[in-house]
Amino acid sequence: EVQRLADQKSQTVIEEGLNREAQLKQEVLFYQKVMAPELKQDGFTIEAFSVEKSLSESSYRFELVLMQQDKIKNVIKGSVDVDIKGSLNGKPVSLKLSKLMQEQ
Repeated sequence: EVQRLADQKSQTVIEEGLNREAQLKQEVLFYQKVMAPELKQDGFTIEAFSVEKSLSESSYRFELVLMQQDKIKNVIKGSVDVDIKGSLNGKPVSLKLSKLMQEQ
């Protein structure tokens, strides 16, 4: 009798744990959609973007890593336009990186 009660209690605890796990997974999925919608988007997302000052005067090195979201991994070809947004003399400004590179 004691063994049967212990087994029932264990089964109940396991079922409660599995239910709680399923509930937590649903909550995580919800918050991922809110906080990281790019995880559910098709196409590409920016995995990393970094800018470092180079050894040359007024020169910078940048690195962009794109991640393909599709399950089908194909070789692709394309281009990327980079706009730099900030302020100049206290006013908002948006500069195209390609234009800045042509000026040098």
